[in-house]
Amino acid sequence: MGEMLGTVEVLRRYPVKGLLGEEIPAVDVAATGLTGDRGLALVDAETGKVASPKNPRVWRGMLALSAAIDSGGVRVSLPDGESVRAGDPHVDEVLSRALGRKVTLTSTPPRRRRWSGRCPRRCSARV
Repeated sequence: MGEMLGTVEVLRRYPVKGLLGEEIPAVDVAATGLTGDRGLALVDAETGKVASPKNPRVWRGMLALSAAIDSGGVRVSLPDGESVRAGDPHVDEVLSRALGRKVTLTSTPPRRRRWSGRCPRRCSARV
C-alpha cells in the first residue's frame, strides 16, 4: 500500500448552489461528484442568471440560508427559523421574500447558462 497523503476530517454537501450546506457522515461519490451536491440552484427571474454569492452586492442574503437533505428531500432553512422544502408549492415565494429578489429554485439549468457574478475559469458542469 502507498504512502497516506491525508485524512478526510469533514464531509460537506451543498444541495443548493451558493447556499450554506450540511456536514454529513458519509456520501456516495459518482462520476459527477458527491450525490446530492449542488443538484439545485436559484435562478434570478429578472435576469435568468444563476444566483451566486460571488456577487455579494446582489446576493449576500444567500449566505444566511442553508440547505440540507433529509428523508423528505431538500430543505432550505432561513435565518428566522422558518424552513421550506424544495417541492413545496410556495418555495419560490418564500425564497424570493428572504432574498429580496424574485427567484426560482430549479434543478434545470437556464437554457444558456449565465452566472450572476464572476464565473471561475472552469464553471461547474451542472448547476
